[in-house]
Amino acid sequence: MPTEFSESEFRRAATLRAVEWTSWPGFLSPLFVPILLIWFVWWKVLVSLFCANLVWTLIRYRVNNFGLSNLAAVVVQVCKWPIALACFGVLIYQRRVGVSILSLLWPLLSGLFVIPGKVGLIEASWLRQINILSPNSDAKLTIWAPILKGDGEPTRSLAVPCGSRVPSREEYRERLQDRMDILIGQDPQKAWRVFEGMCHPETSPDFCGIKSMYQVKDLAVQLAISDQMNLLLGKIDWEKDNPTLEGTEEDLPSLMDYLQEISL
Repeated sequence: MPTEFSESEFRRAATLRAVEWTSWPGFLSPLFVPILLIWFVWWKVLVSLFCANLVWTLIRYRVNNFGLSNLAAVVVQVCKWPIALACFGVLIYQRRVGVSILSLLWPLLSGLFVIPGKVGLIEASWLRQINILSPNSDAKLTIWAPILKGDGEPTRSLAVPCGSRVPSREEYRERLQDRMDILIGQDPQKAWRVFEGMCHPETSPDFCGIKSMYQVKDLAVQLAISDQMNLLLGKIDWEKDNPTLEGTEEDLPSLMDYLQEISL
């Protein structure tokens, strides 16, 4: 794990960087599009950027580098507005008012040049690099499974990968959300079908509300903050001594296992 990150910080950063990596040329475009607008016709620049994003879709899952992605995020954050303002001034001097406005607003408009992808696959790859997730079904990893009130043994159907210590209530919520998001990202359409099969107005009203108002990309977040999740967290015996366990990827639950426990 990079030394500048704690595990929880790495997880949050991995999610953000994975979203950016799915359409990296578009994410990096505030660094070069305003400059190119000075020298080239604006529509040719935008068409070229779109083509670059299309090419990127062919390689984005094969090569990924968290360190490079994280460095790029810092550079874009620091440089995008100074570049936009400088190029705006040059274009105004050239009396190209329309293009100058495009250059100035490009840090905001660049988000339109995005081709959605499987964020969970990229995120999982980075988590595996630091052994938060196991790279294969046989490799060892540390997991934590909660004990529900009134039970004496950990509930493996709610197990999550964890670090060296037992997670707090909010850390567990985050890790459960992360795990569900990764499982959903592996096959979003199948995940949505599984979720739809769990939607029952009487037993899981929150699920029905999420189904009607949100898309599959929002599923893990909405489940994590739902009333039914809060009820589940309230059933966990946080006072009971419950150390971490050693296991493998095969010991972790499926998405259906998580949904069944949350809906109870």
